[in-house]
Amino acid sequence: MRPLICSIFFLVLTNPPCPAQDRLPNFKVETIEMRPMTEVNSDHLDFSPVYFDNGIVFVSNRGINEDFIKQKDHLTGENCTSLFFTALQPDGSGGPPVLFSKSLTSSFHDGPAAFSKDGRQIYFTSSSQVQQKRETGKMLVRKRNELNLKIFFSERIGGDWTAPKLFDLCGESTDVHPTLSADGQRMVFASDRPGGFGGMDLYVSHLKEGKWSAPVNLGSNVNTPGDEVFPFLYGNSTLFFASDGRGGWGGLDVFQSVQNESQQWDLAENLGAPINSEKDDFGFVTNEAAMEGILSSNRRGGTGGDDLYYFVVKQPKASAERQLVADTQVPQQPGNPSDCTDLTGRILQRDTERPVALANLTLVNLSNGSFKTANTDESGHYSICADFGYDFILRADALGFNQTDKLISTAGMDLTSGENGGPMSLDFTMVPSADANIGLLAADETYQEMLEEGFFVEMGGIYYGFDEFMLQPGAMDELDKVIEFMRRQPNLHVEIRSHTDSRGDADYNRQLSAKRAQAVAGYLVSKGIDSGQVSARGFGEDQLVNACGDGIPCSEAAHRMNRRTALRIFKP
Repeated sequence: MRPLICSIFFLVLTNPPCPAQDRLPNFKVETIEMRPMTEVNSDHLDFSPVYFDNGIVFVSNRGINEDFIKQKDHLTGENCTSLFFTALQPDGSGGPPVLFSKSLTSSFHDGPAAFSKDGRQIYFTSSSQVQQKRETGKMLVRKRNELNLKIFFSERIGGDWTAPKLFDLCGESTDVHPTLSADGQRMVFASDRPGGFGGMDLYVSHLKEGKWSAPVNLGSNVNTPGDEVFPFLYGNSTLFFASDGRGGWGGLDVFQSVQNESQQWDLAENLGAPINSEKDDFGFVTNEAAMEGILSSNRRGGTGGDDLYYFVVKQPKASAERQLVADTQVPQQPGNPSDCTDLTGRILQRDTERPVALANLTLVNLSNGSFKTANTDESGHYSICADFGYDFILRADALGFNQTDKLISTAGMDLTSGENGGPMSLDFTMVPSADANIGLLAADETYQEMLEEGFFVEMGGIYYGFDEFMLQPGAMDELDKVIEFMRRQPNLHVEIRSHTDSRGDADYNRQLSAKRAQAVAGYLVSKGIDSGQVSARGFGEDQLVNACGDGIPCSEAAHRMNRRTALRIFKP
């Protein structure tokens, strides 16, 4: 991508590079498969795709034909860019690219583009060499070969596009890389207008009563002294973009930020490998389900300068291996497995209560090893249907969060709402972790392998007083549900895992947590659970769920979160 940075839309090389920053950890996103789109890529530049109709529209400086005379970029000597279209097959492969529209092809640079949800409007970057007159009448004098980069728009009428018109965002700045929210009410774009944080910053404009508002800078959680470019809005409030100002894997890396309920953008997070490489990675887009997408990169092994790469988040294999009937199956209470009840809820980030968007959910049937999957939307909501008459683990995975397991049952009782047969609701939180991976269960991980490793279920309602190991009132209600589960699943083992807060001596806390685990195990055994089916283990303060470590001032409520009990459900 670098050869066109100065003259097209990137402007990265026009500013001094930012000081080196700490490299982010490799998230090792093993659930993402990626391949170059060799059937589309050329030995030129191919980048910045956007989904449109049954394919993608992307930017390329490959040759067109004799009907069009594209100027040469005055810095690189290469062809100026145009918009191309290729149809996509179900496997993500493309066909021979064709010029997207003659009406939208100028003599200079065209693209990247964004489309309204109905596909009837296009907003795209374009350039010209004409001098412009300001409203005051004063001429804006530009050098003969200087490209004036702006956003234009056009409407599709019939089978063609109208003549492009300037999308007026006020000012004489460079305005490029538009992206639209799903509801069409906001546009995010890159600009070098005065008052920003660096070279190119991201701005937003809102559509209000038929008019677009003055652009507003997205702030320091998104923008840096470097360059933020190539934004992509997923839904209405999840933003992906490229930046060279936050450290990372290479030049430009792809980052993600979510707009919270206070309308502020969360601190941007690096998507890690394999999305990012040691080279430039940018122009990231996904489909509506966010389970596949395309990005641009000049990483090693490509065809040209910049190439398109198709990626997919792997789904669990629908194979006999995943549908096997495990030897843990036992008779269930009456229920028709062909019917199911809706399980809905919302996932929030612990402490901040911000929604966890794009989380991958897997509903694991503990009796027959079958799986169902779903995703949270941008507000953290999810919906999945649980078959009647079974016990389940609901597993949640999301980028930057610890994996979270929840115990669910439709076997004659509802662990979530206490009602029989009706819809269930389960809201829960996930704990942030910079070392966590994203994605569904590995496609080659069998149900038996999952059982050997175990499911880790944090129990709500089982807390302890400071320096105490006796169960508090209310804990028995939660443990009675565990007892019913264990009676239905006598071949599964439950390990009680108890924890303390950080106050006090570490060795003493390990002993205290062991007593707490034993208190829970003793209660289960007293209710008729075989002592061979349950074990106890204390971790002390070794696995805190928040930042309340030694010497850190915290509220009593924050410390109480660490005084908890979890279950490891596994097959010995």
